[in-house]
Amino acid sequence: MRICVSLPVHEQAVCVLDLINNIFKHLKDCFIVLLINVEHRDAFLREAKVLGIDFSKMDNVYVNMDDCTFYDRGCLIRQHNSNFSYADKIERFDRFLLHSSNDMYIQSLGDIYLSEHKCGLQRIECNNTMEWCQSKVAYSDADFLELLKICNLKQVYGSQVEGSFYSYDVFKCLVELIHNNYKENRIWYCREEIFYPTLAHGLFKETITGRNIVYSEVITGKETTIDTIDRIFKKNVERHNYTGMGKYASPNFLYDFDNLYAVKRVKRSIEDPIRKYINSL
Repeated sequence: MRICVSLPVHEQAVCVLDLINNIFKHLKDCFIVLLINVEHRDAFLREAKVLGIDFSKMDNVYVNMDDCTFYDRGCLIRQHNSNFSYADKIERFDRFLLHSSNDMYIQSLGDIYLSEHKCGLQRIECNNTMEWCQSKVAYSDADFLELLKICNLKQVYGSQVEGSFYSYDVFKCLVELIHNNYKENRIWYCREEIFYPTLAHGLFKETITGRNIVYSEVITGKETTIDTIDRIFKKNVERHNYTGMGKYASPNFLYDFDNLYAVKRVKRSIEDPIRKYINSL
């Protein structure tokens, strides 16, 4: 089971190195595709050089030098699509696993969960009256609505992106559908939280038997703490009373609570207490 980890980054090089080490510690048979935000790339690479870090020479790490900016035409969808296309040219892989630079693993994933499930993501049914901002904007994006029409879909779905994963075949189809049928525009919203789950649930529903492996404040609306991490270990994590995206779906559509392996949000500072605690585990 070969896993491609898609990792857009923009912060301190030392934190990215820490995250890479964290991923390799807890995830077997994987490789990482880094995409450094072009707006921060020069400063990032200068810092890395001063620290003696050359990401391009690390085993199982590839640096995608695509020049797309992080917040141009919608957050991170272009970055993850670009990383997939880049990886597709250099390695064979079975799963495409999406991460953020402020995720960290707290326990080893192994390959059983990803082997048992072709795709893992949440199922938040959206509508045009929801308060959730991504759903609201998506329904005002005429080009997205045209994409739905082309795919003969009506229901819009949302999902946290971090820790979602897809089989190679499914994500390849998603990238091609978006590339061939979505006319990019300047509307700003997190398309990755809408496009991937909408197309996947609408066209490949039978493959979605897993859930995101990252427990996140995006869903809970609450800060990740040491107590949060300890509760995950004890399988006693809070499952209700969410104030983030999670308030729009039942818990079983959000996480497989027995299979949470990482957390978000870890501050992008090497001195962050949560980061230090995770590294001590």
